[in-house]
Amino acid sequence: MANIGSLVVVLEANIARFQANMAQARQDTSTAMEGMQGAAGLVAGALAAVGVALSVDALVGMANEAIDALAELDDMAQKTGSSIENLSRLQQLASATGADFGAVDGALVKLSKGLVSVDDEGSKVRKALKALGMSTKDLKSQDPSTTFIEISKRLQDYGDGAGKVALINDLLGKSGAELLPYMNDVSDHLERFTGVSAD
Repeated sequence: MANIGSLVVVLEANIARFQANMAQARQDTSTAMEGMQGAAGLVAGALAAVGVALSVDALVGMANEAIDALAELDDMAQKTGSSIENLSRLQQLASATGADFGAVDGALVKLSKGLVSVDDEGSKVRKALKALGMSTKDLKSQDPSTTFIEISKRLQDYGDGAGKVALINDLLGKSGAELLPYMNDVSDHLERFTGVSAD
């Protein structure tokens, strides 16, 4: 019986500790939310002082949209094997130029799948990369978005026409040719954008 009594005491102590921890977590969350609301109120007040009217809800909504966008980048990084830094730079450029970033996402998925077969002599991706003067050595382990950026730069020296369209379709799939204007922008302007870090 003494053992059962000890077990009950230990169990009650654990339950009490768990309840205290949960109460502390609720308090911490409440304090953090109050801090966010307060900070949003300060920003709204500062913007109102210069003639910009935004509600606290609008600011919180903007913060939530930013968090959602970062979550999408994280999902895309997992799907393509690309770095969040490069993806965020590519996304910023797409936004600035009005390009469809969803198409870039699809192209990176196809490119990463194609890079798996880059060592195969009969691979269309291998032949296309060689036509652009790119070494296929170590491309399987390289960030696909880095390869995409390099392809964009190399395409600038490749003559326009049906050959270029066929080449890009071999690398990025049937819709690859639609990305050529965006890839020109990648070559010319990507360096102006700084990406978010993985952190």
